Amino acid sequence: MLNMSCEGTESVRSKMSGLYELIAQPEITDAENLLEKGLRLIEENDLENALKIFIELTQKNESAEVYYNIGYIKAAQKKYEEAIAAFRKATQLDRLFAKAYEGMGFAYKQLGRWEEAQECFQKAADIYLGKEKIQDAEIVLNEILQINPDSVNVFNSLGVLHRKKGDLKRALIYYQKARNVHPNESRIYYNIARIYLEMNMHTKAKSYFERSIELDPYFQEAKEVLNAIELDTL
Repeated sequence: MLNMSCEGTESVRSKMSGLYELIAQPEITDAENLLEKGLRLIEENDLENALKIFIELTQKNESAEVYYNIGYIKAAQKKYEEAIAAFRKATQLDRLFAKAYEGMGFAYKQLGRWEEAQECFQKAADIYLGKEKIQDAEIVLNEILQINPDSVNVFNSLGVLHRKKGDLKRALIYYQKARNVHPNESRIYYNIARIYLEMNMHTKAKSYFERSIELDPYFQEAKEVLNAIELDTL
C-alpha cells in the first residue's frame, strides 16, 4: 500500500508540474514579445517607450539583458548615474556580461571618473579575451589607452590579445612596454618569456623566466617551464 501511495503522489506531482509549465508558458512568451518590442523601439530611437517596456519587464522577471538595455537607454539620454546603476545590476545578475561592464565604463568616462571607467573597461576586456572575442577586446583596450596611456594592465592585455592573434612580435612590444612601466612585476617577465619560447628563442626565454622567479620565488609555473627548458623537454 505504501508503494502505491508513493507512486500516486509522484503521479500527482508530475501532473501538477506539467500544468504549471502550461500556465507559465504564456508569461514567458509575453516577456519575450515585450523584449523584442523594446529592442525594436530602441532601433527606431523611440527610447522613452522602449524604457517603459524594459521597466515593465523588470516587474515580470529580473534579467541581465533587460537591465543592460535600461542602462543603454539611460546612457543615450545622458543620465549616466542611472545608466551605471542599471549596468551594475546587469553585472550582478551576470558577472560575465562584458557589454554591461563596457557600458558602465562609458558612463563613468562621460562623468570624468577615469579610474572607475578604466576598471570597468579592463573587466570587459578580460572577459572578451577569455571568450576569444578579440576584436571586442581590442576596442575596449583602446578606450583604456585614451584614458591612461601608461596603464600596465592595458599593455599586458594587448600583449595577450596579439599573442592570441598570432602576432608574437607585436605582443612582445606591448609586454615590453608593460615591463617598462612595472619593472618589478614577475608576471610580465613570465609573459615575455613565453613569447620568446614560442619564437624558439630559448636562451632569452630562460633569462626572463629566471628574472620572474627572482621577483617571485614562489612562482611555481615559471619554475616548471624553466626546469623543462633546462632538461630540454620543450
